[in-house]
Amino acid sequence: MSIEPLYNKNQTVVTNSEIIKQKLNEIRITEEILLEAVMAGLLGRLNSTNFDTKNRPGYIQWNDTNSKLRFLTHNKGWDVYQEEGIEGIISYDKKIRIIPSSGNAATGNPNQPASNKNPKGERGIKVMEPSSQGNLFTGYPEAEEEHIKTYVLLYYSNNDELRAELSEPNSINTNGKITSWKERLILQKQLLNNTEIEIEKTIDEEIDIPVIRKRIEG
Repeated sequence: MSIEPLYNKNQTVVTNSEIIKQKLNEIRITEEILLEAVMAGLLGRLNSTNFDTKNRPGYIQWNDTNSKLRFLTHNKGWDVYQEEGIEGIISYDKKIRIIPSSGNAATGNPNQPASNKNPKGERGIKVMEPSSQGNLFTGYPEAEEEHIKTYVLLYYSNNDELRAELSEPNSINTNGKITSWKERLILQKQLLNNTEIEIEKTIDEEIDIPVIRKRIEG
């Protein structure tokens, strides 16, 4: 059985702060907003206790990242994006969307193959790779291909630092894992001063609701 690599040698990885600033300016967002959003998510996670349900910390981090991102951008050319369990923001002209997602330990590391930590469901796969519409899943009707550029705001933290990147997916496999990127914008890492954070114990941190459409027979 072959395993698809999570690394694309031809991808563009950007670490220069001035180039990142320019690229983010082109889509009307700033590094400060993105970092404030992922930090808000992490702080929300830290409010969890040992009495909370198993998946609450990861869910709260994802929820609070989305919430802060929406709050900071709602009057800056962005609307709330919610569709079939996929959450994020979308530009007023409906040409760009940003989807926050927990990332693997390579997130924010330009020398390692970053990917989403938790697999995406059917809708998530279609959002990350629009060309897959209509041919991956039985029961989906033919639909007009979306012309929305999708960026994923990946975040990852350990006891020492919070890392994040805004990256454009190139392909995603049928298991819902992003396998390559068109471009990765590596954001400035945030040091956490040895704050005690347990990151690897929870799974299924994000909601991606599977939607099964009925075939219309006539």
